[in-house]
Amino acid sequence: MVYQYQVIKRPYFHVKPLERCQLKNWKAYLEWEKQHGSLKRALVLHERCLIACALYEEFWMRLIKFLEERTENHPELVAVEREVLERACTVHHLDKPELHLHWAHFEEAHGNAAKAAEILDRIEKTCACMVQIQYRRVNLERRRGDYDKCAQLYESYISSAKNKAIASAMSIKYARFLQHVRGEPAAARAALDAAVARDPLNARLHMQRLDLALHTPGTPYPELEELVQSYEKQEGAELETSAALAWRRRELAEELGDAAAARLAVAHARTLAKHLRKRARKEKHDAPPPPTASTEIKKKESSAANTTTTTGGSSTYYQAPAATTQSYEQTYAQPYQPPWGYQQPPGPYHHPQHPWPQYPNYY
Repeated sequence: MVYQYQVIKRPYFHVKPLERCQLKNWKAYLEWEKQHGSLKRALVLHERCLIACALYEEFWMRLIKFLEERTENHPELVAVEREVLERACTVHHLDKPELHLHWAHFEEAHGNAAKAAEILDRIEKTCACMVQIQYRRVNLERRRGDYDKCAQLYESYISSAKNKAIASAMSIKYARFLQHVRGEPAAARAALDAAVARDPLNARLHMQRLDLALHTPGTPYPELEELVQSYEKQEGAELETSAALAWRRRELAEELGDAAAARLAVAHARTLAKHLRKRARKEKHDAPPPPTASTEIKKKESSAANTTTTTGGSSTYYQAPAATTQSYEQTYAQPYQPPWGYQQPPGPYHHPQHPWPQYPNYY
């Protein structure tokens, strides 16, 4: 790849960004060397590339993935990968979460969970309120077996969430952790109840609370029916979501309730479906909205402009525009060809037969 080597214009480090063609050339050069060169040559070229492209996270990730793909056959590359990750995260990219998450996962996979927790704690201080880092921290503590730390992190993240959607999603994960990891269904139900109180129109929270009750043995049917109807009772509930939950109530009544509950559930689901059909027909056949004052003014202005153009002076009335004259000449410059072949070239004359063959001796 002598040509690509000659195209490189900046083999040294500089804070100014590289041109797009230079970045593209480096990528092509690296790919060619990985496919046709040796492992040593590819490593040397990656290091040379990182001198000029040190401020580009993509080239660091290229080297890390290149090392990961060859670690199984070359165990000595594990130390090289650790050195590259540490150099990228502590020298050149102190605030790039992807590199730090990759480094933390690398350390945890190689049995150094304390180092991974330290890395995540440091990047969380730099990139505050990043949900991906929060999830990784909680899951790291769960894999380490520190469940109290997990619960503490969940509660702090829920209370400091930027909006209700993030807090609701974190509450669902917290309830799932309490249900399946700690085996505390009552605490999980309390976490979801608090989330519903904060975000009452979140249908996902209502569904998760219902699923939690379904997976809790011994839950009576009246409690399930109350949970499946909780969203519909909220002020501002959407009709589509209420109808979907009504059909879910019908299924539960058929499976777990008595005959009277099943009849009520079916009637309620049909009523909501009927309301949906009525609203759809109304939206389809509603008349267009009446024109506003601004629309009427624009219509009057356009009609006035058309009238002025039509009733202009005699000098402008008889003077056709240039475009009209040109189109007229272009249209009639060619000979006219009627559809019935009026101007066809004459052919040989054919004498008609006798007009009255039934009276041959008439003349």
